[in-house]
Amino acid sequence: MIAERASGRSRAMPAPSRWHPSNAYERRLVRTLAAYVVEGSHKAAAHRLDVSESTCRQRVSQLMRLVDARTSAEAVWLLREQLR
Repeated sequence: MIAERASGRSRAMPAPSRWHPSNAYERRLVRTLAAYVVEGSHKAAAHRLDVSESTCRQRVSQLMRLVDARTSAEAVWLLREQLR
């Protein structure tokens, strides 16, 4: 995987994630990602959720790590079923 990242080759699109939010914290992360997608920026999503911009960034970043996504777009793709 590191060699793929270093060489710039892209990996195949992953299947939908089987990960599901199991507690309030994880549901909050998914809600933050959904707000980020709808609003288009961390600042607007943070305003919508009434949290700081850095909290919004941290939540999206944490969710990306949980589902092993490199970008927020990939996280959205992986969690598309939960975001509906």
